[in-house]
Parts: sequence; C-alpha cells; structure tokens
Amino acid sequence: MEWQGQVSSLRSNLERDSNSEECKKQMYEIFRYAIDKHEEDKLVQLLIDPTLVNHREVIASQSVDIIWLLYYALDKSPSVLDLLTKLVEKQIVSRVLIVERLPKELASPLAFTTPIKPEIYLQKVIRVNTVAFLSQQKYNLFREESEGYSKVITELDTPFDLNSVGLVVEHLQSLIGYFDLDPNRVFDIVLDVFEHNLDRSDAFLKLIQMFSLPYLPHLLGFKFAFYASSGEEAPKSLCDLTAVLIKSKTITLASIRPHLSPSDEQIKSQEQAYIDQVSEEARVATAGLISLNPANKETKKAKKDKAKAKRNTEIKMLAMQQKLKVALSSMQYEDWDTAVSILSTQSYCPGAYPSVATALCKRIEALIWNLYAPISPNPSSRSEVRVQDQLPRVSNLTEVLDHVFPLLGFLGPYLAQDTLVLCKLCRVLASLCTSELATLSDSQQQSLMLIIGEVILPSVSFINSNPAIVLEVWEIVKQFSYDKRFKMYSIWQKLTKYPSYVLVRAYAHGECKKLLQRLTQENARDLGRSLGKIIHMHPDIVFSQAIHRIRSYINFVQPVVDSMKYNTNLGHDVLNYTLICHLANGDQMAGATVKQDGISGAVWLINLSSFTGLFYKKYSHKCEAKFDLITPMMNYIFKQLTMENVHQLLLMKDVLEKTVGIRVYDKEYLDQIFCLEAGPLLRGETLASLQAEGTKEQQNAKAIETLIKSVSNNDLAMLLYIIMGQRRVQILYSTEEQDLKLMADIFDKVHETMLLYGNFTNEYTKPHKFPKLSELVHEYHLEPEISWHILRQNLHHVYCDIDSSGRPISSPINSSNSVKLIDDVSRVLSPTATFSPSFYAVFWSLKLSDIYVPKDEYEDAIARCSVQGAEGLLKAEGLKQEMKECEIRVRNTRKRFEEECKTWFPEPANRTSAVTSLLEQCIIPRLRISSPDAIYCAKFVDLFERSMDANTRAGFNIVVYLQRLMEDFGGIMFGCTVAEAARLGRYFCCTLQRIKKWREDPDVFEEEIGKTSAVTYLQFIKLGVIWEHVLRDTFLSFLDGKNYMKSRNALNVLAAVIDYFPSYRGTAIALEEPVKKLAEDTSRTDLKVLAESYRGQLEKKKPGLLSDNKKKEDSQTEAAAVKPTNTEEEREKKAPLPSTPKDGSSSKDGPLKIVSATLKGIQAGEPSSKRKRQSDPSERRQDTTPVKEEAGIKKRKRDVGASPSSSNTGPSAVASSSSGTVSPTTAQHEKLKKKLQEEKAKAEAEATRREPTREPTREQSREQSREQTREQTREQAREQTREQTREQTREQAREAREQAREQAREPTRESARDSVRDSVRDSVRESARDSAREPIREPIRELAREPIREPREVKVKSEPEQPKRETRELIREPIRELIREPIREMKKEDRAGTERSKRSKARKEHTEVAAGPEEPRELRESREQREMAREREPIGRVEGPEVPRELLRESREQQREVIRERSRDRSDRDVRGDRDTREGGHQRAVAFDQRGASSRAGRADRDRDRHSSDSQGGRRQRRGRQ
Repeated sequence: MEWQGQVSSLRSNLERDSNSEECKKQMYEIFRYAIDKHEEDKLVQLLIDPTLVNHREVIASQSVDIIWLLYYALDKSPSVLDLLTKLVEKQIVSRVLIVERLPKELASPLAFTTPIKPEIYLQKVIRVNTVAFLSQQKYNLFREESEGYSKVITELDTPFDLNSVGLVVEHLQSLIGYFDLDPNRVFDIVLDVFEHNLDRSDAFLKLIQMFSLPYLPHLLGFKFAFYASSGEEAPKSLCDLTAVLIKSKTITLASIRPHLSPSDEQIKSQEQAYIDQVSEEARVATAGLISLNPANKETKKAKKDKAKAKRNTEIKMLAMQQKLKVALSSMQYEDWDTAVSILSTQSYCPGAYPSVATALCKRIEALIWNLYAPISPNPSSRSEVRVQDQLPRVSNLTEVLDHVFPLLGFLGPYLAQDTLVLCKLCRVLASLCTSELATLSDSQQQSLMLIIGEVILPSVSFINSNPAIVLEVWEIVKQFSYDKRFKMYSIWQKLTKYPSYVLVRAYAHGECKKLLQRLTQENARDLGRSLGKIIHMHPDIVFSQAIHRIRSYINFVQPVVDSMKYNTNLGHDVLNYTLICHLANGDQMAGATVKQDGISGAVWLINLSSFTGLFYKKYSHKCEAKFDLITPMMNYIFKQLTMENVHQLLLMKDVLEKTVGIRVYDKEYLDQIFCLEAGPLLRGETLASLQAEGTKEQQNAKAIETLIKSVSNNDLAMLLYIIMGQRRVQILYSTEEQDLKLMADIFDKVHETMLLYGNFTNEYTKPHKFPKLSELVHEYHLEPEISWHILRQNLHHVYCDIDSSGRPISSPINSSNSVKLIDDVSRVLSPTATFSPSFYAVFWSLKLSDIYVPKDEYEDAIARCSVQGAEGLLKAEGLKQEMKECEIRVRNTRKRFEEECKTWFPEPANRTSAVTSLLEQCIIPRLRISSPDAIYCAKFVDLFERSMDANTRAGFNIVVYLQRLMEDFGGIMFGCTVAEAARLGRYFCCTLQRIKKWREDPDVFEEEIGKTSAVTYLQFIKLGVIWEHVLRDTFLSFLDGKNYMKSRNALNVLAAVIDYFPSYRGTAIALEEPVKKLAEDTSRTDLKVLAESYRGQLEKKKPGLLSDNKKKEDSQTEAAAVKPTNTEEEREKKAPLPSTPKDGSSSKDGPLKIVSATLKGIQAGEPSSKRKRQSDPSERRQDTTPVKEEAGIKKRKRDVGASPSSSNTGPSAVASSSSGTVSPTTAQHEKLKKKLQEEKAKAEAEATRREPTREPTREQSREQSREQTREQTREQAREQTREQTREQTREQAREAREQAREQAREPTRESARDSVRDSVRDSVRESARDSAREPIREPIRELAREPIREPREVKVKSEPEQPKRETRELIREPIRELIREPIREMKKEDRAGTERSKRSKARKEHTEVAAGPEEPRELRESREQREMAREREPIGRVEGPEVPRELLRESREQQREVIRERSRDRSDRDVRGDRDTREGGHQRAVAFDQRGASSRAGRADRDRDRHSSDSQGGRRQRRGRQ
C-alpha cells in the first residue's frame, strides 16, 4: 500500500464529507491493512501528518469506532490493543473518548495514566454515574413561600430586552434567596413564560444561562410526558419552544429525543395496526362485494364520509407523535437541518400530516421559484413568493435533485394537497428535462425516475379527476424512453407503503369493477365518461380490470375500445404498458399461449391480440408526434421472437390487419391475384373491393403513418424480417419432438405473418438498406428463397449506387451494376446447379407483373371506371396508361429472355440434370412462398419456353421438365405443409391448364412447343395419358388415410386442380373410393370436411369427363400415326388401329415404346434427327402436319358427337391409313392438306353450331357467361309465363270442381240444416213441455221421495189399499201423455224425412259408388237387432218410485214399432235410390272427380242421422222409464 497516496486520498475525502460512507470505508481498510501487515507505525505516521491537522477530531472519533469494530472482528486480538496504545501515546485519541466509547477490556488499561484493573475501573464508572444521574439536591419545601413565585412571575412578565437581562437575573437571584425558592421550579417557571413569549427569544435565551442547562432537556421531557400521559396533543407553543432551543443550540436533538413520546417501537406498533386495518378495508373494497339488501347499500356520500373518517384517524394518529410536531416547529423556524433529521427517522410518511405537507410544499415552492419565474404563464404572479436569502440557489436539474427531491421523499403522494405547487414543479421538471436530461448520470436518472414513480404519479391519484395536472405530468414523463416510462409505471402500480393511497386505490378498484360490469356496446359512450374520470386518477386500475375481462370475453373488446375515447396521452401510454405486462405474464396468469391441441392460440391471447389491433387502429394516430405508441409493442414482439416464442406473432398479424387493413391475399381467385400483382392503380381498385367496408380512410391513413414511423425510426423493419425468417427455419429443424401437423401449422402461421409484414413494408415503407444476399444466407442463416423474398423490393438499394437524395442511380438488372448482383449470387448458388448465375438472378429478382399483363382484368376495370363519371374517366385513363407501361415492361423482359437465354443453360450431358436443378433451386422453393409466386413459376416456365428457339434450347426441354415434374410430384407434395400444398395446387393447376390447351388444340401445340420439341402432337397425347396414370397412382397412394399430412396435402392439391384433373372418368372412379373412406372417417374432422367437399366437386364433374373409350383411343393414336405406309392409294383408305392388350400394356412396336424412346433421347440430349430415326425411320418432319391436322379433326368430330361410322371415311382416314416408306409428293401433300382444311372447316362449323369442346378464352368465357345469363333470363321469363298459364288453367279447373262439389254438397247441406233446425225445434219444444209439466212433476217428486223415507211400504205390491191405487192412477195419466207426445213427434219427423229424401236424390246418386254394393238383408236385420239390444240396455239408474212393469212393456213395444217403421222407410229409400242411380249413370261420369268428397259427405250425413235417431230413441226410452 502506498501510504503517501493514502494521505492525499484520505485528506480529499475528509474535505469533501467527513461523515460519508466512502471516508469511513477508506479508514477502516487502512486500519485493517496496518493490523494485518503489522505496519502500525506507518499508520500512526499517516494519522499525524501535518496536512490532516484540521481533521484531528474526526480522525480521533472514527479511529475509536474502528478500533471497537476490529477488536471484536479479530476475536479480541492483542494487536488491536497495541495499536490503540500507540494512538494514545501520540495523542491522536484522547482518554475521554476511550472511556466514553470503548468497552472495559480496552478502556481500563488506558483510561488513566496508570493502568488499573478492570474491576476497579468498573467500580469507578458506577460511582460517577450514580453521582451524575441518581443524586439530587434536597430543599426545605416547608420554608418556601408562594409569594416568591408570584413575584418571579411578575418579574418575568415585565417586558425586558437583551440589555436588561442582567438586572432580571439579579432580581431572580434575590427572590430565590429571600423566599427560599427551589431553583428548579424557578427554572420551570422561566420556561413557561418563555414558551408564551417566543418573540423575545434572544432575551430569554440569555436569561436561562443562569440555570444549569444540562437539566433543561429533563424539564422539557417532564412537560411532554405530562401531555402524553393525559392522552392530549403536545401544545404547539411547547413544540415551538423546543425548536427554538434546538436551533439556538441550547439543547441538542439527541438530548431531547428520548423524552419525546411515543417511542419508536410504539409508533411502529400503532402504524402497523392502522396499516392492517386499512389493508382489510382495502381488500373488501377491492373485492367489490354487492349487497342485495337495500339497507346495506352504501351511497357515494357514505363512502366519501367513510374515507374522510379514515383519513381523520390517520391525522389524529400522527398528531400524537411529539417528534413530528417538533419537526414541524423546526420547519416554521427555518431549522431545516433539525427537521430533516427528525423526518428522516420517521417510518411513516410525514407528509400524511397536513401541516407538515403544507410546510414542505412552501419550502419546495420557494426553492424552485427562480426556475419557475421565467416560464410562468402569468407574469404578474412572479413576485408573489418571498424568497429568503438563506435559501440555496437552485438553478439546474442537478441542484433540484440535491435540494428538492429529499423534501419530495418526505411528502410522498401527499404533494397533491397543494395542486399549485405540483403544477409548478411539473413545469419546472419538464423544462429542465428537455435540455438537461441527457447530461444526467445513470444514478441521477434513477433518482429522478424514483421520485416521479413514488411521488408525482401517485399524487395524481389523490387529485379528483384533474386532466390539466395529468397533462402537466405527461410533459415530464414523455421525455423518457418507453422502457424508463414503463419502469416508472411499475413503481406507481406496485406502491403500497402509503396506507391512504392504498385505500383510495381500493375504492377506485371497486368503482371501476362496477362500471365495467355494466359496460356494453350501447352504453360505451356514457360509461366511457365515468371511466374517463377514474382513468385520470388511476389508469392502471381501469386498464388492468378491462384487460382482465377481455382475456375471457371477446365481445368485450369493442366496448372497451370505444370507452377509451376520453383517455389522455398518459392514459394511452399506461394502457400500452398494462397490455404488454398482461401479454408477457400471460403464461403465468392464464396458462399456455396455445390450446391443448398445440396449434390454435389460447383464448386469452386471441382476445388480447384483437384488442391490440383495434386499439392501435383507433388511437395510435391521436397521440402527439413525438410520442410513438406502437414502438413498444413492436419491440416486445421482436424480443419474444428472440426467445423463440412464435405464438406472439399473432399480435403482429392483428396489428397489421386491423391497423393497416391489409392481409395475405393467398386464397383469392386467379383474376384477383393477377390484379393484386399488377400496377398500383389496378391493385388499389382491387384492394378497395376486397377490404372491409366502413373504415375511415383518414383514420387508417394516420394509423398507417404512425406504424410506418415506429418501424422505420427504430430499424425494426430489417430486424423483424430477419428474425421471422430465422424462426421459420428453426421450427423445421427444432430438436424437440413435435407432431408433424403441429409443426406444419406453426410454420404456416409464422410464414403467413412474414408475408403480411412483407406486404406492409413493400407497400407503405421506404426501401431499406438490407444486407446483401450472401450475408443473409451465410451470416444470418436464412434460406435463399426467403433472402430473395426480402431483397426483391430492395435490390436497387442493396446493389446500386445511391445518390445524395437516397434514390438509386440505375437499375441493378439492366445496367453494369448487375455485375455486383451476379457476383453475390455466385456465392450463394449451389455448385450442383446446371444453369448460370444470371439465370438464377433473373428468376428470383423478377415478379409476376414483370412477365405477365392481365389485359382482361385491366379492360374490366377500365369498363367499370368509365361509367363512374368524371373521376371514373380519370381513373380509366390512368389504368390505360398503366396497362401500356406493363406491356412495355413485359415486352422488355421477353426481349431480354431472347437475348440472354443462350447462356443460361449450357449444353449438358443429360438434360434431366438441368430440369432437376431448375426444380430444386428455383421452381419448388419459390412456389411454396405464396400464391402469386406459384403462379409466377408457371408463367415463367411458359414465357421462358416460348422465348427460346431450337438453337437456344440445348439445355432445357419442356417435355422433359413436365415428365420430371410428374414423376417427382409425390415427393414434392409430401414435403409441403398445408398452406404450401394449396400453393402447389395453384402452380400445378396453371401447368395442367397449359397441358390441356396443348392437348386440345394441335395448332396451339405446334405454335408454342411443336416447332422446337422433338415430340409430336400424337406422342404428346400419349404422354398425357401416361401422366394421368402417374398422377392417379400418386394420389391413390396419398389417400390411403395412414398419414394425415399426405392425405391432407393430396386433398388440397386435388381441390385446386379439379378443373383439369382428372380428365377421364375411370380416374375419377378410382379416386372416389379412398375419398369416400376419408369422408366417412369421423376421427379427423378436418380431413372429413375436405374429403366431403372434394367428393361433391368430383361427383359434379364426373358426367363431363372423357370416357374410358376415349382414353383407349388416345393411347392407341400414336401407333396409328407412326405406322408405315406403302403406297399413295393406301393413304386414301383408313386402316384399322392396332389393338392394345387387355392388361393395358402396349405392343412391341406400340406407342409407349416409341414415346419412351423419344423421352430417353430428349433427356440424353440427342439431336432431333437421331431421335426421329430411333423412333421411326419412316417418319419425316413434313408428315407431322397432316397427322396433327387429322388428329385434331378426329378429336373435334368426336367432341361434336359424330357417329362412329363417320370416322371410317374422309381425309382423316387417308392420313391414318397411309403406308409405305416413301414420303408423299408436294402435290399429294397439298391435296391432302386441302382436304384436311375442308374437313377442319366443316368440323369447326359443326362445333360452332353445337356446344364447342375447346376451352374458351377469357373473353369467350365472359361472353359465354353473359349469353348464358341472358338465356337463363329468357328461360326464366318463358317458364314464368308457362307457370302463369298453368296456374290459370289450374284455377279454372279448381273453380269448376268447386262448383260441381258445391252442387253435390247442396243436398247434404240442406239435410244438415234440416237436422239442425229439427234439433233446435226439439230443444224448444222440450223446454216448453218442461215448463208446462213442472206443476205436475212437483207432486210426483214429492211422492217419489216418500218411498225413500218408507222403502218397505213402496215394495209391497199385494193387496194394495185404495189410496195407493188412486195415487197410481194419478201418476199414470201424465206418464201416458208424456209417452204419446214423443210418438206423435216421431211420426211427424218421419214424414218430414220422407220429403227430404226426395230432395236428396242427387246426393244418393253419388254415394252409390263410395258406399259399395247393397247390404244383404240378413246383415241388415242382424245389425238392427244389435241396435235394438243396445237400446234395451239401461242408460243409467234413475232414482225414484218404481215404475210398473206393464207401463214399461207397453212403452218398449211402442218403441220397437217405431224403429221397425223407420227401418222399412230406410229400405224403401235405398231401393228407390238404387233405381235412380242406375238411371243417372251418365251424371256419375261427369262428376267422377267429386265422388270421393261426396261419398265422405254422404257417409257423414248417414252417421249423423243414425246418431240423431239413436239419441232420440234413447231420450224416448228414458222418458218411458220415468
């Protein structure tokens, strides 16, 4: 250790702050080093250095303390005592300090000049303490006279000044001696008078010098103890006296502190009890319990009164603390050192006491006045505050931290008591932070953030909804970066050391919970105001509650977003912080980020993601320019991706979709994709039609601008792109074992989000300076296809020279700068590639709009815009100009293809390697990226093929390319995810569409690939059949249901190519069976849905497919075409086609062998002439045209429905049956060609007349659809007219039938009406008879009751007495009359029925058929007997007198007679009806349709008549019994 250097270092520390921790630590290290190294002498020499003379007292004090620590730290080592002895000898440490501070083991040897034993030393210490503290002077209290004390009071009450204090002292001494007064009591009286005359403090301070001042703290302690024992507050005058005495240094704070109550332990226990009480109440308030009893419900006023009472309890508790009141008095007397010393020891916040808070606020206002006056908006108020001269000058932010922030720490959130001071402080801090925040050190910034989080922000919660203060606070907070702002919000949210603050937040929590429970879409605006008031005070509470509800209920998202209308910038920022906290802690709060299936996002994550997108869409643009609301979320997503949490990308997707209004257009129709990949005008028109309606363009534009700014200003554009590409690769190569379906779905979601982000950056952001292609591949470990996808829009800024304005000087493709791109591509290109780097660069750098112009889509858009007025005409002109530019661009691309394609594919040994390299490194990687890229691959191959001629086609052949694609299609499809399989289907659909076009039209085949390909048209037809077989077998192997991904991908691809595959009905039947099994399998719902959908499409398409016979003809056409001919005459005749074996294999010289040989020759790169000789020596190039023409005509004739016999004649037969080895002459060729042309014209005319089979062009399809629509409209009109005519005819027939039915029903209705009338008449008559017979019935009833009272006399029948016989006679006469009357009525009814039967003659004619043949007489008689037997059965037991048997027998006989008579009448009527029916047979034929209804009506009438007669007979029977 360099002792000399330690001297200077120690001196500097002592001069800076002798009591600092750094100084004490340095001295301790020096002492410890000296003892350990036995260098005590050097230490002594250092301490007695002359430069440290001014710090001897501090050195002595700290040396004694360090000796005490080392003595016990080193286990009472003797070396410590030796060092202390040397320090005493050198007079560095005094013996007084040793006795005062060190234990007896160290003090006893050195306390005195001569060492003494420790026991004797202890005795001396006890004796001194006893004399000092336990002895007291005794006075003769009985000799004191009260007059002396009164004179003392009178003397002190007489005004005196500092000059006359000596005279007052003499008088007091005289009074004490004369009246034998106790000096201590006189001293106490002096203090009492001093307490009430503090304005003469100088005189009294000099006066009390006459007394023993060491006793002064004890006298004051007795006064404080008196008030504490009585439970009263210490009076302010006493506290002021104590503060004056401390300030004047008459007493010290350490001497008076032990006498102040309550003690520190009692204060802590009281505060803890109060905190527990408040915590319990806060817990209940936070729970938001609702009482169903109206008597228990608290009003807002009751809650405010309750909170006020709790606040008064806190104030009263603090008022009983005498230390706090002494500190308050010290503040008032400007003794801030004493006040700060007392306040710093308080465990409870001193600012909770209002008087202390007021004093602190005044002090703060005075300190910051010099800084506030220049920025005060009110110049007249700049001289209101009196700034004292002794106040420290605060002129910068560092001095504010040193002088103001300690006072703010004592205040806490109670700074809100003085809103004006809070506002001034916020303005001062905002002004200073704007200019000086960057100059602060990290520790100073941490202190500033701590004060803002613990004082200023909580103070806002104590102010009752003051948006102005919120805005002032935001002016400070916005100066910090978002991570520091979020740290301050975290401090604010977790602050719990202020009980009143916790209680206020608890009440706000309960109120917010009740408001959110009532929040709906309808009342979001009204409740938004109430929530806004709470948000101004407690934004974190409202947002936490709202987000907690959103996590569970998706329908709560929109109401919460709408209710944030009254939020401030601070509220938006707090909401952003709260949202990110819930997202980051979502796993702990609500479980995993995915569902149990491992694929779908969790409900809480989906809900929060939706809320995030809507929130940023509506409010991100409303914040001020310097405040970026979206950047924190973008950085959060980036950090989550760095931690490999890809599920949080759902946030990115929702933010882009909802804020910007874009999405991945990967599933649209083909024409829509063409429009989206075209120029900006057509793309804009298409996007306008695809985007959702009801969005505000201005709001979306501002939100997009905000999002662009947040991505561009923080260099997130490149970082997010790269990190998403890296996560995309890591998903596939993750070491964790995952289900293949899960891995594929996660991969698709990440890829979709990356495409969405790419669309956003390409569409809205400026080009960025991305790394080069080789850097992305080798340094950032991205796949080449993703690297190209990232750089495609930024190639100009990566590889071209940039001017001062940031724009590229020239294109990297069409200039010398392309050399940079080619050199960089050569570092990435695989060494196995058989094409040049320039081809690789061209393929990956171009896009769909560079090689294809959607003319039809442009024309449709122009037509739509032309009818939209002046503005539409302007759009139409712009679209026309844009289409011209696109055509020029495509023309230049094709020209470049024609110029450079010679060097793209060098002559390889085997062309299969060239095709394989093209598929592996270009086609397959790019088609998996997106649907536009898949279509681009198909269009690129098409354009590339048409751009080459026979000389430049050495390294590439389209037939070999298609053959390799068909062979490897299964492997390509298996390596795809679900979304990639759909894109593969897009690409394959375009490829099959091209193949179909070539197969259906030989002219197109000859024009596009026939001239440069060695394969003839008929060989190509055969290849189509072979490819159909290959694809069928591939799909059948994938649809076995054993592997989920294979079946899913196969169904996706099949659904995409349904228009072009299968082509034959047999293939469709073969595919139908495995698809049906998948559709019936319920274990995989998604596969079942896909299989059912494809099965329906296949079933719908199957009738239009080619038959198996057509397939057989296509497979045999090649053999007929290549069969050698002998003579010209044989060419005029059609030879039969060679047969094909039943097993499907070709003959020895069949077409399969020829096609295989041709393909082998093509793949091997042999010259076309050599391949022709190998396939067929007799075949020549000039023979191909007639053969192709003949094949095309044959196909058209088959398509238009020509008969099989017609195929045996005509020019086609001549061409197909030609034989011989000599080629036809020119004349013969011309003659044959002329005949073929005539046949072709006839076939075209026939095809035009009938439905054409050739695939129509887009314009033809559109015209065809319009014609179909018109035809459908005409057909609908004709059908409607026919339907109306039919309806009228039906109506007329219905009216005729109704009329006939009415005529038939008339007799039935008449009979029904008659029966109703009869029943009414019967009821009327019956009631009339009853009223007339009532006088007769009464005595009968009376007599009937008599036998019940005397039953035995009633039953006696022998030897009746005379009175009884007379009584019976009286009864019989009315009974007979009652019986005769119904009989007369029945006869009358029978006569009326006879008349009615005549009127119902027509009805009887129609009931004959329905009723059947006439009932035999035996059956009729048996039926009548059964009816009579039923009628004999008693209906019910009638109580009353027993009726004589003679009367009953007589009535029954009469009833039987009536029934027989009615039966005879019915039989007569039936016989007459049969005769009339036979006579009117022609009428039955006319009303044949009405027989059913009439028969049912007649049967109902007969049943009703029978029921009526039965009921009447029953009534007669009952009357007879009575």
